[in-house]
Formats: sequence, structure tokens, C-alpha cells
Amino acid sequence: MDDVRDAIATIFPDDELPTLRDLCEKSINTRETLAEEMQRIIDGVDGISPGTVDVLACGSLARQEHSDASDVDYLIVSSSLPERFAALRDAGHQIHKVVADLDGKPGASGIFGQTVGMFDLIERVGLQDDTNISHTRRMEILLESVSLTSGDSRAKIVRAIIDRYTTSRSASRPPRFLINDVLRYWRTITVDFQAKRDGSHDQQKMILRYLKLRITRKILLASSLLPLITFSPSSGDRDDNVNELATLFDDPPLCRLIATTTRLDDADAVENTRVVCRVLDAFLAATCSNEQRQKFDGIDWDDREQDADYMELKESAEGLDDALAAIFTSPNVMEATKSYMLF
Repeated sequence: MDDVRDAIATIFPDDELPTLRDLCEKSINTRETLAEEMQRIIDGVDGISPGTVDVLACGSLARQEHSDASDVDYLIVSSSLPERFAALRDAGHQIHKVVADLDGKPGASGIFGQTVGMFDLIERVGLQDDTNISHTRRMEILLESVSLTSGDSRAKIVRAIIDRYTTSRSASRPPRFLINDVLRYWRTITVDFQAKRDGSHDQQKMILRYLKLRITRKILLASSLLPLITFSPSSGDRDDNVNELATLFDDPPLCRLIATTTRLDDADAVENTRVVCRVLDAFLAATCSNEQRQKFDGIDWDDREQDADYMELKESAEGLDDALAAIFTSPNVMEATKSYMLF
């Protein structure tokens, strides 16, 4: 199920989660608008062979939570060297202009808005060559990305990433290697937040960074880990299991979460998933315009608990913690949580 509106319709009546539904529609429309331009650029640049380059949108656009205040995080992924040396650079300039014309831009981290090679994404897993940047790009492509072209390059990339994490020994159980790297990504995000908080980064944005960490980033983690730790291979064939795992990541994160808790046939888990969705909807409603975000940017970190809007979202984040903890410690999940997330 690749439309968040369809997923939430399975557990909510039509009159709930209005912001999430609206932003889902906006995200899909924006993605379609961008896709027309991206495909035109890729097809029109001399030196790029058909099917060798994809433009992947990550972040809010892939989660179907994109608003007027959102960044447009994208990566240009090439699976081979172009016939002409400057081809990818030329394509990158045109793609950047298209995004800028939509009043969008990649985030300021330097991770997005770049061209990367497929080989580096797949082969640099662990050890000293797997930097924060390479790890983040690989996780973002796997966990929350969508193609902005008409080809099937993203599906090939995702399958190749999962294949890299999968061995014949793990064909009959959840993929521990991949689960550990997803957990590593979460720990990296949390450590990097604290480093930015204590360092010289723009302190004006710390309130929103903190709330995003507590809400949207945590939902991404849960929506990725829960399907993985409860994964039950349909056969002992490694290729079949790689394909099944790749299919999981065809859908936006929230769709994965809803599909998994529904599959567990646990009424309490489904009810806690409703809590997750309501917290996300409230966060998006409070932060979907530039004016709202500027308001949060104007809150001094030391004075944050004096702001009623901040405290309301912080309390929602605490409710999210309780709901996710209940899901991961529910009777049908607890053993998997202990086996794959604790020890």
C-alpha cells in the first residue's frame, strides 16, 4: 500500500487526521510534478545511458508528509559512469534549478542534493569507510525514499542494499545485520543532535530539531524496525527473502507500521498505532507552515518549557513513547524485541 491515505483509512474514519491526509495529497502532487521534470532532464542530458541514473526524493516527500515549509531532500544515484564526464554535473545543475523553482532546497547538512554512486552505497557497510554521510544516505534510500523518474532504478538499488545485508545463514530469520545498522542509524541521529545542541550549529533551530527527533524520526525508526524484527520468511530461499524484504520498503514508513500492527492481529497494538498517527497529525498541523516554524525558531532553548505550543507537542511525544513501547512489548512482539533489539 503506497498511499498513506489508504493505509490510515483501514484504521480510522474519514474525518480524522485531516492534516496528514492533506499533506499526503500535496506530497503525491509535488512528486508527480517533479517526476515529469526529472525524467525530462535525465533523458535530455547527452552522455547518460537509459536506466543508469535515478533521482530519489527522501525525507518528508517520501513519507508523504511534505508541506510548504519542508526541504526537498534528493539524491542523484548513478549505477555506472556516464559516457560524457560532465553529464552528471550538467544534470545536477538542472535538477537543482527545478527544485529551487518550486521554492524547495535540500537540507543544509550536505548529505542531499548530491550525486552518489550505487557501488559506494552498497559496498561501504561498516568499518572505517562507512562514514556518517554514506551510512545516512544508505539508510535514507532504504527507509524513506521514492523515485522521481519513471524507471525501476530505486527498486534495484533497494534490493541490492538488502542483498548486501543478507546471507544464506540468515535466510530463515529476521535480518540481524540490517536490523543492527538501522539501530545504528537511530543512535547516530540522537548523538548528532546532542553534538549540534552542544556545538556551534544554528541554535535557533534546536526546538524543531528536538521535536522532529522525538516524533517523526522516532516513527521512522519504529516503522522500519517493527516489520524487520517480526519478518517471517515464506521460504528458506535467500533470493525469495531478499525480494520479500525489498517489497516491505516499497511503501512509506507509516504504511509499513499500520500494515505490520494489523498483521499481528492484536487490538491493543492497532489502538497504539492510532495514537502514533494522531501524534504525527498534531505535529504536522503545528509545523506545516513557514510562519509556524519561525515561531518555534524564535523560542530560546532555555525558555522552551514556558511556551504552551512546545509543551503540548512535548507531551504528545511522551504519549508517542508510551504507544511505541506498548507495541514493541506486546505479546506477539516481545520475544522479537528481546532477541533483535536488546541482546
